[in-house]
Amino acid sequence: MNLRGQKLDLALYVQALPVYARNLGVLVPPFVAAVIGLLLSYLSGPFTDPLGGAGASIFGLISQLVFGFSFGVALIFADDAWRHNRANLSNAWAEARRKAGNILIATLGFYFLIYIAQLIGGIFGAVGSSLFAAVATFFLIYALPAAAIGGAYSAEVFSISIRRARGEPLATAILTIVSLFVYFYIGFMLLPLFGSALGYGAIVLQLLLPSVAIGYVALVVAKQYADLAFGRRW
Repeated sequence: MNLRGQKLDLALYVQALPVYARNLGVLVPPFVAAVIGLLLSYLSGPFTDPLGGAGASIFGLISQLVFGFSFGVALIFADDAWRHNRANLSNAWAEARRKAGNILIATLGFYFLIYIAQLIGGIFGAVGSSLFAAVATFFLIYALPAAAIGGAYSAEVFSISIRRARGEPLATAILTIVSLFVYFYIGFMLLPLFGSALGYGAIVLQLLLPSVAIGYVALVVAKQYADLAFGRRW
């Protein structure tokens, strides 16, 4: 669909489902990151409690970097899945390692700018903080794909993302809304529906649901970025 010169591919959100079914490996990197993040949260207590909590931010930073890098691996895997029907996780890992520096710097910049947006929006309360964070996500949503898929240098990824978002605002807005909805609804809001009946299984579900959500987000973001950056249509 072309709406007033904009490229709008709504079909990709449905097409991503069978691609996901054939390539469940896309959820493996975020799942591993979730496990590492859980371990870090447990470790931070014994290390930081004797210091009055000092140093806890270091564990949080490490966790953010792990999640950012895992999303970079998932994006590379997702791009390969769209192009070749089936992707290879070891190849995605090898490529992500070659681009690790740019992915990690893009991750740091992404989290920092979202944090700044939340601080500014916080002037208007919790709603303002969330709204400003969503707007920042709109402009930054292509930063990690630019580093992981496009191979752009760290200094370029944010300007690339802003240009893509401004060039295709409708497609980017829909991508942002879908990504945030899937991530927060499937990743976090579904868990309470299962109640406490799961017992220890709730811990597994707590790790699995966000990973499933991130896997889908990686697929749609990778496809949208490739379409805009390289003009691909699979």
